[in-house]
Amino acid sequence: MRYIRMFGFLSAIGALLSANAITQAQGVFKVKVVPKVVSRSADSLSLTYIVSVLPGSTDSLAAFIVDAPGTVLHVVEPKTSTAWTTMNHWRRRGTAEWALLEGLTRAGGSTPALTVSGRGVLDIVEYWAQPDTPRSSEDTDTPADTVTSNDTIVNAIGVRGLTIGIVAPPTDRSPAARIARLDHLITQACDVGWITDSALCARLHAFLQAKTPALLDFLGECARERSKHINENAYLVFSENLRGLVAVP
Repeated sequence: MRYIRMFGFLSAIGALLSANAITQAQGVFKVKVVPKVVSRSADSLSLTYIVSVLPGSTDSLAAFIVDAPGTVLHVVEPKTSTAWTTMNHWRRRGTAEWALLEGLTRAGGSTPALTVSGRGVLDIVEYWAQPDTPRSSEDTDTPADTVTSNDTIVNAIGVRGLTIGIVAPPTDRSPAARIARLDHLITQACDVGWITDSALCARLHAFLQAKTPALLDFLGECARERSKHINENAYLVFSENLRGLVAVP
């Protein structure tokens, strides 16, 4: 079984995703990524990802990678009979990677919960999902992506999108800096379609940019719009970054 390790930086995020932000399609390889925050303690988080290969795909999932800049994460090998390998870096870049050595995840199937944990904060990050590598470019109509980073160029066949993930904690953890960071996350979420109402984007910004930030009002608005105009990824990244500033259920 052959696979190519992939990596992509978070860039041009508005062009990457549709409104629901978790379903990506290229050719005949379509995946849905569902993240979940499973635990937190002090300044550490534990997440799981379930990756589903959607019906209609002709390729099977061989590897899944999540960007994790500035971190050294604990990437857990799934406790199943299927053989997996894991990694937590791409060269000098922190990532979380799971690769199947046998028993690929096929159309209509899903991975077991892929668990990662470590010190950091929740952010919007890029993911890669790679199908089983064909023997030649004629074996699939899934187009190739070329991604350039500072220290390598990777030619990889697969799909990429955005999800939530653990990144290095900011050096400035003051309330003002944390609110400014949350305000920036609103901009990102609105740009990529995780928030689908421009008026709501403006209201959320206004809560945080007030002379006295209205954090409880912000949280309440997010709760009311959850699964309506705010998708689950956006709600999770907002609520986790509010912890320690206000009480979050």
